[in-house]
Amino acid sequence: MKRVVVLLISLLIVSQTFAQFEQYERQQLGKKQKDTTAKVSKFVFGGDFGLQLGTNTLIRVSPALGHYITSYFLAGVSMTYVYSSNKYFHTRGNIYGGSAFVEAYPLSYVVLHGEYERLRIDFNYTTQPYWTKSYLAGIGYRQKIGTKGMINYLILWDFNYSNNSIYSNPRFKIIMLF
Repeated sequence: MKRVVVLLISLLIVSQTFAQFEQYERQQLGKKQKDTTAKVSKFVFGGDFGLQLGTNTLIRVSPALGHYITSYFLAGVSMTYVYSSNKYFHTRGNIYGGSAFVEAYPLSYVVLHGEYERLRIDFNYTTQPYWTKSYLAGIGYRQKIGTKGMINYLILWDFNYSNNSIYSNPRFKIIMLF
């Protein structure tokens, strides 16, 4: 638990460092000629990842691609792959699939997040692989990086109340988009 707290505090410190440069960048863009406007792509790319090594090994990679519908609304898709193993119980398996998400920014630092995720669970102790779905929704803190980059610190709830759900509530997620 101490490692998670230290990691979260470290990420917040790093993100605050980037925030100090945002105001400087805006001033520099404002000094450019009035007739030229900075062309910023409406597409963002990023994702999240996770790594845990030891008796329980977990490797998660989840790239994401998003598009700004408006300056306050983002829609996107992501793919997910998770490898998991437990040396004590001699289990291992793969989880893979994708999701579609939307984010709204009512304030510059507030994120409203909704996501539909469909994952295939394939472990060596199950008789047959199966699909599961999750309806995730929540709120978070948005830290801007530059003109379009951001780090979102989210608290999500899974509204799929079945035994096949892989998440417990609440779920904490950190996603970076550039």
